[in-house]
Amino acid sequence: PWLLLADQLVFIATDLAVGLASDRAARVLGRIGRWVLAASLLSAAAFLALPWVAPQGSPALFVIVTLLWVVTTSALRAPPLTLLGRYVAKPAQPMMVALASLGLGVANALAPYLGLQLKAMDPRVPFLLAALALALVTLGMVAAERALARQSAAHATTAPSAAPAGAGTVVGFLLACGIGALAFQWHHAVSSSALALRHAPAGQLPWLLPVFWVGFNLSLLPAGLLARRLGAPTTMAIGAELAMVGIAGAAFAPGLGLW
Repeated sequence: PWLLLADQLVFIATDLAVGLASDRAARVLGRIGRWVLAASLLSAAAFLALPWVAPQGSPALFVIVTLLWVVTTSALRAPPLTLLGRYVAKPAQPMMVALASLGLGVANALAPYLGLQLKAMDPRVPFLLAALALALVTLGMVAAERALARQSAAHATTAPSAAPAGAGTVVGFLLACGIGALAFQWHHAVSSSALALRHAPAGQLPWLLPVFWVGFNLSLLPAGLLARRLGAPTTMAIGAELAMVGIAGAAFAPGLGLW
């Protein structure tokens, strides 16, 4: 449990640090792509090393390599959003973010089921394939950054900038996001298993718990369309209310079907 908690804390710290750094790096053509490529290669190497490190029986070494993988992997989440915010027109941003999140949702939904099918395989094979896929995707992002930067420079305009939000508004928004993220993580990582065990044996959990990500994935594109029509704040409020109703329904569901 402490290692899992440390994983989440590292993600929080790295996301914040990389988000700030990528905002600065975005001002220089190609800079994001270069250091993201370096981080992705390091992440792929650490990920690929885990199946070789684990049998050595050194818990400290395994934790160090795992933390290296967590840090470098979390460093890959903010830069794509930075590029979307910099080079994609504001009306199209909600849909672009929804499409970017769609890939994550599909992966999260399929990964548990795929993992069940790969149990009998040498773990180094899927680890190697995942590492190679990460490196190839990052190379594509480097090329995309350069193409978008050239396109943006060719169509540069001096659009008026919006007035910055007040400090109180920003703090309140970040606090609300933190509370929402905590509720999301608590339900997914802590309460979902306990609720499922009320209605199903433990052996069915690997098949039941990923249903959370299936619903998450199916909601991404409608949420993007809704944000484009109603705006991000209204869409977030609707999503929070629906999440509250859904969690309450799961807590008081009388059977597995309704759960």
